[in-house]
Amino acid sequence: MRTYKIDTFISQSRGSGERYTTRFGGPPDWIAAPQWLVSLPWDNRPSKFIGQIRLNDFNSELKDLTLAYIFMTQPEDKTDPFFDLDIIYPDEGENAIIVQPNGKIPGYIHTENFCVGPR
Repeated sequence: MRTYKIDTFISQSRGSGERYTTRFGGPPDWIAAPQWLVSLPWDNRPSKFIGQIRLNDFNSELKDLTLAYIFMTQPEDKTDPFFDLDIIYPDEGENAIIVQPNGKIPGYIHTENFCVGPR
């Protein structure tokens, strides 16, 4: 298995202003229609956008621009009455990576057409 190091970080101010790059923070650069992860058990609360990874930088066989968007369900702040311990485990809770274009979203993942949300 190959390991990659991602050393790019651009804050919510969007730093360089470049779109479709690997970065953490800021709003997602949607390639297709927005697919914001929504937590059904949390009253349809939008999940937090963590960052995006430009998969073309890691796979030369990808001909079209392809991004992976990382989302995590988490409380709004420490006073939020709902807290799910499963959110820290990658295979539990409602964390998800959405791939565009042509990513397959399993039936147990719910998304909405939100352009912006928590980040």
